Amino acid sequence: MIKFLIIVVGYVLIYPRLVFADSTSVSQAMNFGTVRVSNPQSTATIVLGSDGEYGAKSNIATNTGQQSGIVNYTATSIFLLKTITAGTTSGTLTCSTSNTCSSCSISFDTMTVSPTSQNFTGFFSSQTKPFNYGGKITIPANCGYGSFSGSVIVSYTNNGSNSGSATLPITVVLEPQPVSVMVTQDLSFGVVLSTTTHDVVVNPNGSRQSSPYIINDSSYPHSNGIIKVTKQESAARSVTVVVDSGTIIRLGGTSLNVDLTTSPDAASITSLTSTDTYINVGGTLHVQQGAPAGEYSGQYNVTVTY
Repeated sequence: MIKFLIIVVGYVLIYPRLVFADSTSVSQAMNFGTVRVSNPQSTATIVLGSDGEYGAKSNIATNTGQQSGIVNYTATSIFLLKTITAGTTSGTLTCSTSNTCSSCSISFDTMTVSPTSQNFTGFFSSQTKPFNYGGKITIPANCGYGSFSGSVIVSYTNNGSNSGSATLPITVVLEPQPVSVMVTQDLSFGVVLSTTTHDVVVNPNGSRQSSPYIINDSSYPHSNGIIKVTKQESAARSVTVVVDSGTIIRLGGTSLNVDLTTSPDAASITSLTSTDTYINVGGTLHVQQGAPAGEYSGQYNVTVTY
């Protein structure tokens, strides 16, 4: 009798699933371009779309050279099946030059991203897909001019789980105004009485005409107004300067009229030759008999056309 022993050898095949770390790279920094504010004494805003186009703007005179931010996300795996979702965030841009913006910072928020998510599928593959970013900046009043820079960290998730982040740079350049106007000293009439109708005069040189209706009070000193007109360029520039008279108003509604005078005469200024031109402002306050006691305040308009 012949016997056979048959041995069956079985093989267990294990296919390893190799997973590699994902990565991000910034292929284009977000740049709001070169911006000039219309009225430097007021807040300005500008929106940059994720498509790289300017959107809503407020108090902006000119703007050029913008581009959206682009982050490339690279997903790598033997079996690639991922849905990567991009987050949004906010940040701050600070002055990065030695120009006049050193004390100013610009806020960045309302970040947008397109697409909001990317699907990665495949076998034995590595894929890279872009995320495009935009957002809004808010430029404070009296911010000066110069280059601003900053960055924000944007995060990514894979089906709800953390999948990495990227640091996206953001820049903007504020151009100087060809001509800017700033009030460096307020016009003040000090403390006066209203026992009868009369005028109180503060001269452009800062002196106040004597009057029996004037009270000297160091807590409320009188002063002339001072306006500084600044020309950024070296060449002379033709201008027209208009200083409008106005009113001052007491909280509650009572108003008093003011006629203004300037030195040099604002109407005589037709050309700016120096970097800074100062205009001293005086005025005549028309006080009505029986005007209610209280603190009165108001404003006058200075318009420089160039």
